[in-house]
Amino acid sequence: MRTLRMAALFALAACMGLLPLAARTKVGETIDVRVGSPHPIGAESWQRELEFPGSTFVKLHLAKLALGPKDLLLVVDGTGKEIYRHEGSLAEGTWIPASLTQVVTLKIQAAKGSNPWGVEIDRVGYGFAPLAEAAAVPESICGNNDMQDAACYASDAGKTQAGEAVGRMLFQEGGGWYLCTGFLVSRYNHFLTCNHCISDQSGANTLEVWWMYQRPACGSGTAAYDSTSDGAYLVTTNYDLDYSLLAFSNDDPAQRYGYLTLSGAVPTVGETMWIAGYPGGQPKQFTVNSDMDGGLAKVDAVGLTGNVPGSDIGYYADTEGGSSGSPVMDDATNRVIALHHFGIAGSTCTSTDMNQGVEMAQILPEIQSYISQPSFGVTASASVDQGEAPLTVDFTAQPEQGTAPYTYDWDFGDGSAHASGPAVSHTYTQAGSFAVILTASDGQGLTATDNHLVITVSSPVIPPTIQSVHRLHEPFRLKVVGTLFQSGAKVLIDGVATPETTFKDAQKLIAKKGRALKAMLPRGQVVSIQVRNPDGGLSAPFSFKRPKYPADDPPALLTGKPKGGPPLRPENP
Repeated sequence: MRTLRMAALFALAACMGLLPLAARTKVGETIDVRVGSPHPIGAESWQRELEFPGSTFVKLHLAKLALGPKDLLLVVDGTGKEIYRHEGSLAEGTWIPASLTQVVTLKIQAAKGSNPWGVEIDRVGYGFAPLAEAAAVPESICGNNDMQDAACYASDAGKTQAGEAVGRMLFQEGGGWYLCTGFLVSRYNHFLTCNHCISDQSGANTLEVWWMYQRPACGSGTAAYDSTSDGAYLVTTNYDLDYSLLAFSNDDPAQRYGYLTLSGAVPTVGETMWIAGYPGGQPKQFTVNSDMDGGLAKVDAVGLTGNVPGSDIGYYADTEGGSSGSPVMDDATNRVIALHHFGIAGSTCTSTDMNQGVEMAQILPEIQSYISQPSFGVTASASVDQGEAPLTVDFTAQPEQGTAPYTYDWDFGDGSAHASGPAVSHTYTQAGSFAVILTASDGQGLTATDNHLVITVSSPVIPPTIQSVHRLHEPFRLKVVGTLFQSGAKVLIDGVATPETTFKDAQKLIAKKGRALKAMLPRGQVVSIQVRNPDGGLSAPFSFKRPKYPADDPPALLTGKPKGGPPLRPENP
């Protein structure tokens, strides 16, 4: 089995700077690669081992997966653990779950008689900090570190159950990979986190959530996670209140782990509270006590300025980078009273500088209508997004959750009639950039729109034509006569550009460099002459034969004469 080592591609920074107040934790970068199977694979099975020396995690992006309906792709890590499997093709690229080993093996098992195209990887998420123990930001620890493993509260059934709905996030933004925390807030798999963690659909597409990532005992044991959810639909987001509401459309974690109840009550100073999260990327931690509060953690301030004035509560309860998006819960009811999003600005927690969370009483009215029913979204995809007119594009709609039946309306952006249906085809006849808008409705009357597709159509390239080719001598040259030649055009001989081409006008080109040009035109042999314009237009081949002997040079082809010299004569051998 061939092993492909990727070490040369991964000269990454070995250390990270301190995080801003909105403390997510950066743990990796994205690298462009081009790795894949033969196309087609040419066998009943194929596999390749990829090695990423020095990586702390590896996350592959499948640019294309084209398999038969019964063909299987398996991805296993360095321990042999299966981290991904998919049968058949994928309509679009996807990130697969992270491997915590430096070696990843791709395997294709083809059905009998199948010879699939295979797989191609175009990007790799490469970790420079361990996902299991990512670097923390100590400035958000107030006084002593009072955080403890979730297992330390195993006897508290309410806290244990609430903690199950809290997941550890890995996601990409701007080429970097980051950690945050989020939690389930409805039986319809809605997931709440911070806007400064994920703020758009591209980030949601890369999301990987680890559930139940925790140690088996209080302060000891090897941490492990129970399952993952990959990719999500961005329902709504708000910078001012620093929240993003997502929904999982291809998984049902709420059925496995339940969800948290959001409180619409305004928190009060002195109210006891606790936080569940993944500070610094560590296994799940609960902050129930605070030495600065003298016992149970409390709400220590209200009406603080977050991204906007009056949005936040403050507390000394300990957090670290990666805690952003953690639920701040009432200690008695386990209802969520705030969304943690800020660490402290200075080096020491004070009465005016403490950890902060956005009041859930301000967020809940904005998301209540979403979490009380299944979310509905739609994604449009196109077979191509650029080309020459006339350009025919096949469009496909993919609903995200919602209730069947679905209806679809396609606006192709070029002023043509709309179309309906989950799969449509449209031909663009004019050049330009056209924004495609897909509007969908489900059986419950919910609507969703996707307007991210832009189709770019260029004018068709009209190739030049060659009408005749003439030899000029002293020095040896070729004159090519035709139509639609462009400045910068090249004369090709058997597909190879001549050493120098001079543009005279749209009807005439001169190929120069006599000795080198002669070498491309062996006597007595037929060659193919073509003209290639800068816009890519290529003429049809024009057959040309240089006479075998100098005496056979026909005078009729000896056109022109040397400047200031006698009439032309046949070329020398």
